[in-house]
Amino acid sequence: MFGLFRLSTLGMLALLLVLLHPFNGFLLTGLLISGGMLMRLTMIMLGWLKGPVLVRFEKYGDEEDFFYPLPRLCFWLGLSTIFTSLWVANITQLYFPGEAIGVLVLAAGFVLNHFSDYARAHPNPLLIYPHWLLDLFFRTSRLERRRIAYMWLRLPWRTRLFYNGNDRAFLQWADSIIIATLY
Repeated sequence: MFGLFRLSTLGMLALLLVLLHPFNGFLLTGLLISGGMLMRLTMIMLGWLKGPVLVRFEKYGDEEDFFYPLPRLCFWLGLSTIFTSLWVANITQLYFPGEAIGVLVLAAGFVLNHFSDYARAHPNPLLIYPHWLLDLFFRTSRLERRRIAYMWLRLPWRTRLFYNGNDRAFLQWADSIIIATLY
């Protein structure tokens, strides 16, 4: 209940900021959204958030979904750079060519997204993030990864928080799921 109240309060403050200062409110809202998504993607790449990666293993079909976070990282980093540069320039009247840097990072993300099929065909173990995913790919089959993903959904949220922060315990839990499904 308190979290919902806090979220609605933040939403009302953001709406008030947009109404009082439309351009600053727009820039700050864009900065908060892109910064939040950048933080989320960073947590996924560091291995602190496993749910969004495990959801990809649930799908049935011919081809398994490939987790390649670099284009998304460039996209959110570019947007964060653009919004930050515009916001700081609007507040301080000091201009920095951050928009150009942001556009270059966005272009790099577009190029990386265009060549994602090459990254899928030639995986580099040093560039696969998070590292627990690399270990899981080498030790499990597609069916085992799907079972791990479905069992992840059945875990209580506190257990998920524990496994999000502890890769070794997560891999031991995944081994227990594999052993339980074999026998």
